Amino acid sequence: LLRLLRLARALKLSSKVFLSDWKFSGLIRSDNGRAVLQILGQLFALCVVNHWVACIWFGIGSLHMDRGWIDRFLQPDDTLLYRYATSFHWGITQFTPASMEIHPTNSIERAYTITLILMGLMMFSTLISTITNTMNHLRQLNLARHGQEALVLRYISEARLSLELGNRIMKHLRKDETT
Repeated sequence: LLRLLRLARALKLSSKVFLSDWKFSGLIRSDNGRAVLQILGQLFALCVVNHWVACIWFGIGSLHMDRGWIDRFLQPDDTLLYRYATSFHWGITQFTPASMEIHPTNSIERAYTITLILMGLMMFSTLISTITNTMNHLRQLNLARHGQEALVLRYISEARLSLELGNRIMKHLRKDETT
């Protein structure tokens, strides 16, 4: 029970750190860069959660109750890295619409898997929703920029500004968009 409370606290901390606005995101001036940073933060948070999921999955399999998944799917000479990677891979498949050859072999493992599938449904849906909202926000910003650029071009044309001045204005406008 104490370990579960520590896990809950760690998950809460990781969500606060990685799912909120990052302190250094203000250093990135482009909207595209901030969007990539936000998506990477979400993916990193998913990996942190999945690390805990994989460790618990491996721990449950190590209990040797009713011949667990470790006894059935891993070899005694498999390295610790392979065992961790297998657990991590299994965990990722619980959060995404993917599959793998490892599956629960007893009631404890099955209960843990069912819990993770429900939790994974929420997390994966949230991740997809965040990516979709971020991409829609970027699309709206780009449409607004193109509209502003069209207005400036129309003004340059109607005011009959020189080609050199028009190019300098447009160059300055595009420079501001990329920073």
